[in-house]
Amino acid sequence: MTIDHFSEKRAMVRMQQIFDLFTELSADQSYHFDKVLKRATELVEMDIGIISHIDNSMYEVQEVFSTGENMIEKGQSFSLDDTYCSLTFASNNIVDLNHVGASEHCSHPCYQNTQLEAYIGVPIVVNGKKYGTLNFSSPSPRKNHFNQFDRDFVLYLGQWLGQHITRLEYEKKLSEKNKQLQELLYEREKLSSILIHDLKAPLNNLSGLLDISESMTDEHVISDMMKDSLNRAFGLITDLQEVNQLEQGLTKFQPTVLNGVEIAEIIISQFINASQQKKINLVLLSIEELIPVESDMKLLCRSLNNLVSNAIKFSNADSTVELSVFQENDHLHYRVKDQGPGISQEDQKKLFKRFQRLSAKPTANEHSSGLGLYIVKENCKIMKGDIAVESKIDHGTAFTLSIPLKVESN
Repeated sequence: MTIDHFSEKRAMVRMQQIFDLFTELSADQSYHFDKVLKRATELVEMDIGIISHIDNSMYEVQEVFSTGENMIEKGQSFSLDDTYCSLTFASNNIVDLNHVGASEHCSHPCYQNTQLEAYIGVPIVVNGKKYGTLNFSSPSPRKNHFNQFDRDFVLYLGQWLGQHITRLEYEKKLSEKNKQLQELLYEREKLSSILIHDLKAPLNNLSGLLDISESMTDEHVISDMMKDSLNRAFGLITDLQEVNQLEQGLTKFQPTVLNGVEIAEIIISQFINASQQKKINLVLLSIEELIPVESDMKLLCRSLNNLVSNAIKFSNADSTVELSVFQENDHLHYRVKDQGPGISQEDQKKLFKRFQRLSAKPTANEHSSGLGLYIVKENCKIMKGDIAVESKIDHGTAFTLSIPLKVESN
């Protein structure tokens, strides 16, 4: 390595300082960027040091150090083209400018806007991709031109930063995965308690019914009660199977051309008896007889089934549940509106999560697994649709399920 503009003694001091810095960086993986930048800016004898992140031609200042007054602040963003780092990114290599005003780059937007005369910068590479830059600048030209000694130092420091940022991103992802794992473990425990409680209840009912069946004369009453208990148990098992398939990515989207209004009619027909038993007026509202839509019949029907079922469960006698069907903005919309107790703002925050039971209770003590709305939400994602809720305490609730009329070709 040749040293043009430094005495041998001064060069040895700088080399020792750089060696000390890299020794510290190797020993302390938690070394903060601001400390690194301060030491490095002093070692390259510049006024401003910046670690940047560049994304979609936008330059963001992630860390900055200045020996004097500095108008650049951490978090600021600029167009990449307005910085000298545009040269660094374009060359994909280290770039140094000793006196910009006397160079071919005197018309560069950065010089025109800031009058920064000296610059040296190198790309930071993270996971094999350009992440940003490590760069140093000064408002005065370099008295001693950049030499190979300076270039090697900035290059090696840029490589260390790339490795350090890679490690930090890995640790962040690992932390997020650990958090997800903790949530899954918690939900697993919660699921176990739900299974024990919700499956035990109907099975205990069956056991009790069998014990008293000999003393009862009305066999139809016994039969109906046993069927109800079995339906509760099988309903929970069906919900759990669906959730398991959704979370393992096993639920397939199989679109066909459907009549959106006819789907609504099918759903209404399935709940006629349940609504009549609770003296609830179940109404289908549609100004069209035919609305063609490309979607998955099974996922759509299952989702609407859950929404209408919930509306009936949480409605009182002599109230109305409406299922509206309408077309708007290239989407088919199903709106399920009830006159029930409404959903609090606090409950709305957790509405579409797994195993959630709300403060409002079914009006006839109907069973609820806490999985229905989660299944609706996940089905909507698969159908490239959405589910929205509007609700106010004592003024009922309206869920709107929206799906595209046509499937986008992949």
